[in-house]
Amino acid sequence: MPINQESPLSMVSLSFDDGRIDNYTIVLPVLRRLHLQATFNICTGYILKAKDCEAFTDTEPMTVEMVREIFTDKNMEIASHGHRHEPYMQDLSEGIDRLRQIVEAENLCNGYNGIAVPHNRLSHSEWEKLNAIMREKKVRYVRKSIRNGQHGEWRSWCRKISRLCPSTPLYLMAHAKTLMDDEKNGSLIYSVPVMASTPPRCVISLINMAIKKGKHLVLQFHSIGDNPSGRDPLTYNAMSFDVIAYHLAKKQEKGDLKVVTTMEMAFHICHYK
Repeated sequence: MPINQESPLSMVSLSFDDGRIDNYTIVLPVLRRLHLQATFNICTGYILKAKDCEAFTDTEPMTVEMVREIFTDKNMEIASHGHRHEPYMQDLSEGIDRLRQIVEAENLCNGYNGIAVPHNRLSHSEWEKLNAIMREKKVRYVRKSIRNGQHGEWRSWCRKISRLCPSTPLYLMAHAKTLMDDEKNGSLIYSVPVMASTPPRCVISLINMAIKKGKHLVLQFHSIGDNPSGRDPLTYNAMSFDVIAYHLAKKQEKGDLKVVTTMEMAFHICHYK
C-alpha cells in the first residue's frame, strides 16, 4: 500500500479492533464499494482461538484466511492488537510477531508495524517499556483512545452524559481535543471510540469539525451489525455505519478530506525516531 507523501487538509482513519468476523462480512464490502481505506487491528490469540486469550467477546473471530486476504488488499492495513488482548509491552510485542507469522511477512504495512492498544489504556511504565523496543520491532505508531487535554474530568463527564442522552454539542465538546494536528509529537495516535449509543449525526458533526479545523481523526469501531436493543455497547448498528461511510465517501469525492489507513496518517503526523 503506497503512502501518499502529500498530506491532505484533513485525514480520517477507520480503525476496527480485535478481528471480529463482521468486520470481514459486513464492513469490508462497504469499504470496497465506497473506495474507503481502513485499518484492522488483529488480536492473534482471538483469531487463533488460543486458550490463553481472555474471552473478551462472544462474537466469532475472522479466520486466518480472512486476515491474509485483507493483508493483500492494497487499500487496507493490518495492525497488531496484541496476542492475549492485554495492554502490556510483552503481549503487544508477541502480537506483532505472531501476526507477521500469520501473514507470512517481515512487517505488516509499508515496512513498518502499527499497534492498537487493547482496552485503550497503557500505563506510563508500560509505555516506557514499549518505547524502548519500537525501533527493534519497527513500530511506526501506537494507537490509544481519547485525549482529554485541559479540563479532562469535565470532558469525561460530557462523554458519559452524551452516551445516555445523545447531544451533538456535548459530543463535540467531549472529543474535540482528540482531533490531531500535523504536529510531529512522537508515535502516539489518538482515537474516538464509536459506541452503540452514538448517533451517526454526532460522528458526522465531528468529521465536519475536523474538516473545518484542518485536523485529523481516527474513528474506532469494534463490531458492526444488528444490535436492536443496544445491549452490547461495542456493536454499532450496520445501517448507522453505512450513513457514516457514505458521508466520508462524499466528502472524499469532493476533496474535503481523505480516508486513509492509520499507517498513512502516522507517516504524516508522527515523528519516527
